Amino acid sequence: MNDTPPALFSSWTPRVALFSAGLILVAILLHRLLGMPTQLALNLFLVAFGLAACAILLGMVAIVDVWRRGADGGAWAVIGMLIAAAVFAWPVSLLPSYLNLPAMNDATTDLASPPRFNALIKERERAGVANPAQYPADRLAEVQKANYPDLRPLYVSRSMDDTYELALETLKRLRFQIVAETPPRQRQAGIIEAVDRTLVIGFYDDVVVRVESEGGRARIDVRSASRFGTHDLGRNPIRVRRVLSEMQAKVDASVATPGQRFARIKSRLDKAKAGTKRGKARDPKSADRRRQQDLSRSGAQRAPVPKATPPARVSGRGRDREE
Repeated sequence: MNDTPPALFSSWTPRVALFSAGLILVAILLHRLLGMPTQLALNLFLVAFGLAACAILLGMVAIVDVWRRGADGGAWAVIGMLIAAAVFAWPVSLLPSYLNLPAMNDATTDLASPPRFNALIKERERAGVANPAQYPADRLAEVQKANYPDLRPLYVSRSMDDTYELALETLKRLRFQIVAETPPRQRQAGIIEAVDRTLVIGFYDDVVVRVESEGGRARIDVRSASRFGTHDLGRNPIRVRRVLSEMQAKVDASVATPGQRFARIKSRLDKAKAGTKRGKARDPKSADRRRQQDLSRSGAQRAPVPKATPPARVSGRGRDREE
């Protein structure tokens, strides 16, 4: 019988690690489904990561004690450290994006005069410690220009009213939560404010779309800004691209110029002719059969072919009579 007491902290290592993992899961569920304030959820995440670090330290102390005294409990210490390492696997997986992407939390297609939040200012104030609603041009304009030069306005050869409705349908199709709608009036631009949330945790990102008239066309500008945090891990530029590409697809599907229509019709006719020629070349018998059917349907009358009469037999009697 082994009277050696178990290793120090060997039983506490998995307990602390499990509590850390459970705290993260509870914070995600409460924030995503029950509307827990984001700042409170972030604080719970920090506490959970701190507990996971403590679990790893406790496990290391337990393993050293097992090595020195040969005590039991090494397996529990290893299990607890693995659980704590799994807790840290989530932020570690985001580390490459954090290091390789620029530190941005706001992206727009108009750096000179970005669309402004109006109704969403109250949402940000209600959320507590959030990022300012004003676009930080002095800090982000040059960074975005250097890293995301493709974020530009979208021009559509349609009226401002039609383009505004198209933008509204696009945001609804992307399942954004529409917060405010301001349709365009005469020369006043139309504004749509919406909220999008990240998939797992449900962090809030605010979106504003501006539709205005410029040079006889409709101009669409999009802005996406994180409500919390200084680094968006590339989410806001991706969201702006997604909105613009979805709107471009809707425009291409609903509008076709006369030249595009003629090209489509010509392409269909060419394909039909090519298919007919291939069918004739592959089946000559069917081609002859169709030719005969066409001749019979044409109604053309052909002269009857005279029947050949057999030559009369010359008998001996006839020759005697003639002679």
